[in-house]
Parts: sequence; C-alpha cells; structure tokens
Amino acid sequence: MKVRDLLNCRFSTYSCAGDSNRADGDASLREWLGEYAIRYENRIDCAREWYRSDKDFYKKIYKKYRVRAAAMCGIFPTVRSDSVDDMQLNGLIVMDIDTVDDVENLKRKCLENIDCAFLATKSLSGAGIYVVCHYDTYYNFKDIWRSLRREFKEKIGIDVDDSCSDCSRLRILSSDNNILIKNWDTDIVPYDKIEEQHIEIVDEESLAIDHVMTKESYKELTECIGQLVKNGYGTDGFSYYDTDLYEDNGKYDYAKWRRDAWRLGSLERSDIGRRLFQFISRHAEGFVDDFDVNNMFNKYTHRCPDNNNVGYYFALRERLSH
Repeated sequence: MKVRDLLNCRFSTYSCAGDSNRADGDASLREWLGEYAIRYENRIDCAREWYRSDKDFYKKIYKKYRVRAAAMCGIFPTVRSDSVDDMQLNGLIVMDIDTVDDVENLKRKCLENIDCAFLATKSLSGAGIYVVCHYDTYYNFKDIWRSLRREFKEKIGIDVDDSCSDCSRLRILSSDNNILIKNWDTDIVPYDKIEEQHIEIVDEESLAIDHVMTKESYKELTECIGQLVKNGYGTDGFSYYDTDLYEDNGKYDYAKWRRDAWRLGSLERSDIGRRLFQFISRHAEGFVDDFDVNNMFNKYTHRCPDNNNVGYYFALRERLSH
C-alpha cells in the first residue's frame, strides 16, 4: 500500500483521554496530523510547557483532560477495548519511544531502518516520538508487535513502550513542524514477520494433561468468572476470597487480588481479567479513575508470574465459585 493511502486510514477519536469509554467520531491519519494538530496547537504548546515545569500537573490534568486523543490502530464502534468483537483494525501499528536525547535523529533512523515504518513525529511532551508502521491485519496484533519491537531493538538499539501492544491504546494529540513521512508514492510492504515463541517442555506427560484440561474446561472457567464479574460478586463484596488473603487490619491485600486479575488477563478472554481489575480498583484506597487503572492492567498483565500455570485457573475458579 502506498504512503498516500495509509494516510487515509481512519481511526476512532475522543474528546480527551479522561473521557475514553466511547468514541465521539473518527478521523484519518492525514486529518489528525494536519487539521486537528493546527486546531489544538495552543493547547499542545501549553501541555509541553507544563511537561517542562510541572510534570505531575501535565500527567494528571493536562494530558488527560485538555487535549484530544485517538485510538490510532482502528475503529471502535462501541467500547474501546482490545477484546471487543466489533473493532475494525486499520493496518496501522504505533510504536512509542519515550524520552530520547536527539528526537530528530531518532525519527530519521526509524524510517531508514524499519521498512514498514512510514511516519515519525514528536509525542505530546516533545521529549519522545512515535512511529507509525503498517502491518498485515491477517496476523494477531500482539504477535506482530512483539516481533516488531524486537526489530526496533536490534536495528536501532531502542526499547518500545510495552503499552503499545494494546491495539486500543490512546494516542494523545500532538504536533510537529518537522514530521518525517516517506515519499507519498512509496509502496510500504505490510509487516508480517512473527516472532517464534519457544516453549520449554519440562515433562511431556504433564504438558499433555494441561492441554486436555485447557481444551475441556476453558469455556466453563471463563463463563463462571465472567458471570461473577457481571453480577458484581453479589452483596458480599469481596468475601468470596479466602480469609487468609486479608491483612491483620482487615484491609484486603491489593497485591494478591490484582495478581488474580493479571493472570486472568493472560487468557484469551482478557476482558474478564480487565473487568475484575477495574471492579476491585474502584473499592481500593487511592483509586484515581478507570483510565489509570486500565493503563496499569495493560502494562503489567504479561509480566505476571505463572500466567501459564493452567492448574492455577482451576483453583481460582473453585475459590470464586463459593
């Protein structure tokens, strides 16, 4: 696909990151980089000033509530989530690189070394960049992202933000007087290289048992937990957990129940873990809003230990079923 065609790819837009449950419209990449950036140029300049002078205000207030945002990887007709059935991915994948020493040089290196990259521009803070690449939507988004992240590391020596693995991640509106875009008539070959996943087989017999358990019980597991999440766990609040999960002062141990949510998030139905995570977060001390909680869930889900321990899910199912 030519660069000029990729610039016409459309995606969902939002009034701000703090109000991101449902989209209020959509825009093309060309409109987002041009018309929107010009319209909100003053706010973007103010955001960069706050980033330099007061990062706390920038992150908590300005970045979330005063500048528009977009889920640049596709259209999300209902709720913005990487697990909804009606999302329409557009073939764009955005790689975010935080806080770099030489922004202009890094933009150029990305376009020169990554074949599927066709656009590089500054982030809202002005201290980092994001690179827009093209991929084949036939393949799984997260698999493509893992492989592409490795290519950025090998060819340029930089680390891409882990949260970019979420295809519904919001991109805050930015502007750049020196956006780098490959020639509009350049054909961009969609990225389709998948990083091979190497599984360490410890015991062939136990591996076979896990496979059978997963195949036969997966539906029952997800339906059971999904129904509990939907019903808000009834009137007993958090009493479905074993008593040993409470601290001496009667407060619930945040670290233990969020691990449950992250492990559930590593299942194919990641929305179940996400809903569990958000539900309990609303009852936790220091709760800010669903946006921050959602970012935390995305950031740490795949770092959760033992997220491939099949037996754990069945033990959790038994605990929740009470």
